[in-house]
Order: sequence, then structure tokens, then C-alpha cells
Amino acid sequence: MGTVQLGIPYGIANQRGQPDSGSAFSILDAAHACGITMLDTSRAYGTSEEVIGAFSEKTGKAFDIVSKFPNQPNVSGDGVAGALGQSLKRLRAKSLYGYLIHDFKTYREHPEVWDSLVVLKNNGMVKKVGFSVYYPQEIQLLLDRNICPDIIQLPYSVLDTRFEQIMPELRRRSIEIHARSVFLQGAVFLPVDKLTGALQGAVGSISRLRDLSMSAGFSVLDLCLMFVVANESVDRIVIGVDSEVHLRQNVKAFGKLLEDSRLFSELKQLAVNIEKVVVPCFWT
Repeated sequence: MGTVQLGIPYGIANQRGQPDSGSAFSILDAAHACGITMLDTSRAYGTSEEVIGAFSEKTGKAFDIVSKFPNQPNVSGDGVAGALGQSLKRLRAKSLYGYLIHDFKTYREHPEVWDSLVVLKNNGMVKKVGFSVYYPQEIQLLLDRNICPDIIQLPYSVLDTRFEQIMPELRRRSIEIHARSVFLQGAVFLPVDKLTGALQGAVGSISRLRDLSMSAGFSVLDLCLMFVVANESVDRIVIGVDSEVHLRQNVKAFGKLLEDSRLFSELKQLAVNIEKVVVPCFWT
């Protein structure tokens, strides 16, 4: 479960804003009860780490945690270790499952930051290290430099399949693929008149997605999740929620499989794959 919504008001379709602490604890409690074992967070997600830490301390219910090294001036070994130490303190944790470089620009400008993450892994402060990326060429750069991260977190959805060609290679190298933005930050749920600016480029595909939803008898949420689950290269799917009801809807959808090959083929045709349309930084 992604937890950015627990720390800041997030998501283009989010109408509830940031949940209060009671609601956030209810979401986390429901996630634990539903069998969700991993949370994705970051220092950049406002108070998300503090909320998770307070919940774990109060309830004794623990998750595997993936957090991220923030974009900051100090990228020395001490700076990276210090940032992780601060995250561990906020999370009330002794170690993390994963620690990722959040902004690939940090690596481009300071490639030595990767060595610092590897040191943290070797010291047992984190089990796995890796990168959060937005563009396939970022992964290609890593592979060209013979860097083999443990985890790559990337956007992947019925509208954004830009990474499909490189996924098998990541799989071959035993790199975990954590897929995020499976609902394009909620854009697939917006009324057509709300798809403004760069998102106008997705109107045709989203309209067709809704038509398929009606004809196939699955919700848009179902189809989006089923499409990503059908990709065997994906190890984890990161889904953000802003309410307990929303969480349970997502969990329920995971029990549905995309077994209709014709429907799958029609969903494959919906990919937009134009960066200014599918990458959120271009929306404003």
C-alpha cells in the first residue's frame, strides 16, 4: 500500500484530502487485516513516516517498509546514512525492507550516492536498495553502467506501458519490479470535463476504458488492476488509498483475474505512452 495520502493531500482525483490520524490508523489497521504486508513511503510524503511509526508503536502491528532517500544537498555517505537514520526514527523501525533513490536526478548528478546505499545494505540497515524512476531511459542508463538494483519502482498502467519492453530484462536479472500509478494517480476516475491540459491526450483511451467496463461487467478499477496483475514481470503493485472503503475496494479487485484474451487485447490498445500525458509533472 502506498502511503503518500497519509502524509499529504495527494492525487488528482482525491476529494477527501489528507485523512486525520484516526482515519489513517483505521486504513493501516484494515490493510494489516487484509493481508497487506508492505508499505511504500518517503520523507517527501509529509508526515507519512510519522503516521506509520505511531501506528506500529501503538498497535504492535508491523509491515515491511520501503522508503526513499530524499532529494537533498548532502549526498555523502554520512548524509545518506543520516537520512535513513531519520526515517528509521520516524518509523520506529530498526531496519527497512527497501530504500530507494527517490529522484533519479540525484543519481545523475551524484552517482556515488548509489555506493552509499550499497554500504547501508551491507551494514544491515536495509535489506534491498534501488531506484524510483519515471522514464525507461533511466533504467537503461543503470543497465549500461552494470548497476543491478534490488528494486525498481516504476509507473505502469493500462494507459502507460512504456516500460514493458525492458521488464523482461529486469526479471532476468532478478530485480524486483514495484508498479505504481496503476490508476494514473486517479485520472481514470475523473469526469471527462476534468481531464484538462495535458490529460486531454488521454480522453479517448479513458472513454474507451469506461465503455469496456460497461460491456465486460467489470468496474474501471477492476480492469486497471487486472491488467497490471496479468503482467507476470510485476512483483508488487503500489496502490494509494484515502479511506478504508477505498482500500477494501482495491483488495476485493485483486481476487479477479483477466481471463478473457479478447478483453486483454482491447485493453492493450488503450496505452497512450506520450510522456507529457502520462507523467504527472507535465500536468501543471
